[in-house]
Amino acid sequence: MKWFKHIVLLLVMTVTAWSAVSLEIQNADTDAGTLDIYMSNLSHCEYWEESNLVIDENMSETDCGSNIGEWFNGEVGGFQFELIGITITDATAPTGFLVSTSASTVLAFSLTGATIPPGEGILTQVSFNNFEGESICFGDDTGSSGGTAISDGYANYLAANWGDCYCESYTDCAGECGGTAIEDECGVCNGSGIIDGDCDCFGNTLDECDICGGDNSTCEDCAGFPNGDNVEDNCATCDNDSENDCIQDCFGVWGGTAELDECFVCGGDGPPEGFDCDGNCTENCDYDCFDVFQGTGTFDDCDTCIDCSQYEDDCSLHPAWNQSCIDCTNELNGNAFIDACGSCVAGSTGSPACIFDCGGLNPGDPNWTGVGSIDNCGECDANSDNDCEIDCNGDWGGTALIDN
Repeated sequence: MKWFKHIVLLLVMTVTAWSAVSLEIQNADTDAGTLDIYMSNLSHCEYWEESNLVIDENMSETDCGSNIGEWFNGEVGGFQFELIGITITDATAPTGFLVSTSASTVLAFSLTGATIPPGEGILTQVSFNNFEGESICFGDDTGSSGGTAISDGYANYLAANWGDCYCESYTDCAGECGGTAIEDECGVCNGSGIIDGDCDCFGNTLDECDICGGDNSTCEDCAGFPNGDNVEDNCATCDNDSENDCIQDCFGVWGGTAELDECFVCGGDGPPEGFDCDGNCTENCDYDCFDVFQGTGTFDDCDTCIDCSQYEDDCSLHPAWNQSCIDCTNELNGNAFIDACGSCVAGSTGSPACIFDCGGLNPGDPNWTGVGSIDNCGECDANSDNDCEIDCNGDWGGTALIDN
């Protein structure tokens, strides 16, 4: 491509402007034998920005020079063109110009140095006959020595854009007047259309979802299989078994475990033990011996109320059970007792109780004096005959006597 760029650049540098002038065939009337040649020759600056040619019709000549551009003042000093498909009989001349015609060519020039000023409009009207019944075309622009060319005010060749042929009938997509070329469904002139097996003009094919150029993603199931039958349930479980799809619990949670209890309370524990759902007592509905509702107090065999909360399985194991009426022989309501000597006596034992003397000695002590008693003077013995007496002063054991 480098050589092509060099050729283009050389061409731009050796001509006054690149396509500085445009011409078109307009208003062709084959019955009247006339047509107009329309020309656009606007002043402009042409310069390169990297590899792009810029044509700026608003830039001044000074600024164009600053941009190292090619300036065209728009003036045309002469023109010559061939028309193919008719026989030229005459042509009008622009102001200050002379026109010479032949059967196929129109030539215009000025002997006074006149130029056609910048602008747009009808350059000349051509009269003709012998229309061949198909098209009227410009001859090829082969350069300054060819039969179709434009020059500037200094007689320098101007590269021009010579428009399309006039077509009496129609122009096909290949630009051929009356041709048979048509665009295919891809917009390609004389193309073959979409290739078999493709679904569009860009080489794409249908995916498994019947999407042209698709990637199978539009019909993937949750497991990634195109057109698969796997479905993700509300608990994000993906499979093709609808029987195991999760359901909502009584709180509305998908996959939750909360259930209604027997009282229809979501997540409830049911009624308290011994009560129904309305709060009515159904079991153990009495007050215990402590007057506590549904309490654990129970009367033992001694008719004593015992707290059995720690011994509900067998309250007889409670350490206080029957202790209020059992004697030392474990007989309920028995008469046996522990005497002063620490022995279980009386009752069913038949044993007498030991007796302490007034000195606090039990019968097992060798100094035991018998039952005895303490007299008013603090003497302990079993002989009441020697108990002390009160004297005349009122003192027990005193010696005061009444005199004569």
